[in-house]
Amino acid sequence: MAPDKETNNRILEGHLARQLSRIKSRFLIHGTGGFLVALAVTATVYYPLDRYLRLPAGVRIVLSLAALAYLAYLFHRFILYPIKHALSQSDVALATEEHFPELRQKLISAFQLGKALKTSDEPGKLRNQSSAMIEALVADAAQHTGQIRHRELLDPTRTRKVWAAAAVMLVLVGGFTATHLEVAGVFLQRILGLDAVYPRETTIVIERPSRVDDSGPDYRVVRDGRKIDVTLSAGGDLPVLARANGVVPSEVLLHVQGGRGIPSKVTMSTRENNRFRHTFRRVSEGFSFTATGGDDYEGDALVTVSIVHPPKVETVRTTVEAPAYTRKEPTVHEGGAIEALLGSSVQFDITATAAVESAIVKFLESGQELPLTPVVVENDGGSRTVYQGKFLVTESDHYQVELVGLEGLRNPHPGSYAIVAL
Repeated sequence: MAPDKETNNRILEGHLARQLSRIKSRFLIHGTGGFLVALAVTATVYYPLDRYLRLPAGVRIVLSLAALAYLAYLFHRFILYPIKHALSQSDVALATEEHFPELRQKLISAFQLGKALKTSDEPGKLRNQSSAMIEALVADAAQHTGQIRHRELLDPTRTRKVWAAAAVMLVLVGGFTATHLEVAGVFLQRILGLDAVYPRETTIVIERPSRVDDSGPDYRVVRDGRKIDVTLSAGGDLPVLARANGVVPSEVLLHVQGGRGIPSKVTMSTRENNRFRHTFRRVSEGFSFTATGGDDYEGDALVTVSIVHPPKVETVRTTVEAPAYTRKEPTVHEGGAIEALLGSSVQFDITATAAVESAIVKFLESGQELPLTPVVVENDGGSRTVYQGKFLVTESDHYQVELVGLEGLRNPHPGSYAIVAL
């Protein structure tokens, strides 16, 4: 038996209702995939910006608010709007006819007229159409609607591409999060404005100068936690040795502030056992520096170098007493050079430019050392300290006067004088 008009109307409206449900479901699925892609892309862009640019809290808060507003807009646009949008069965009928031209406006006409026939008993409301013709139209439309492939109305290609992209992004973000839970936790805290610190794969440790034991004749070291204070003689050299713990970077940089003639960034030379070295030569002005490398952007300490001017030789006077057999009187010479007969006795009288803690004469060829004794001498200009010592000329040599100041530092580049034995 042929279906009656009520059955045909139910068939027609059932097809349109199912199609409407498919369309809304497809929009929801498509929008959810697009939103997930946007969410993953936002996190993928935000994380390296924060990790490697070390964004301050204020900038992070602004970026987080901007990202939240952007995601809220996309959530409304991709998910809420399709759900709330008033899409009717008439819209579905028109879209179906546009995709399936063989219906030739049969579907929308049958839907509207059939609905009017079902709800109205006045023929004037049926657009001057007879009830029999409308019933035939509805029956024909119901038959054709049941034969068409409704799923072809919605092309799944774009939705598949969106979800493929979402799947790739979610796998990448999820895999990174699963293998870096601590990093992900820090990132979450930082996008909320907290000052959490990312765990580092590399740590740069300054090994020298870092302790009092590292002090040399030209500098002194004092460390207090992350602060290292170095007192350096003017014109002295400061060796720096750093060690990379964890992942060894390709280079370690010294970031310098201040210092005359020192670049703001210095690349350290590579050494064995994950170490890096650099020497600041003939430093004449105070400066500070930190060592960084890899993902260690701060280093373990700030090194502050202060310059002091140790005492230098002001005058050198030598009194040469020739051997007794020469029957010569002692001679006094100004200046450091000495020329004397073998067996002569030479006395030094040396003055310095500043207070001295200790003074020695160091003979360079023989390696011997002569301690000098401070003696206060009175003269017309008042009293002054003269550093005296005496030695016997046994061979030609060279010597230096090494003066150590009250800070315990010496002049890093003392002059040398010749001794000519005749």
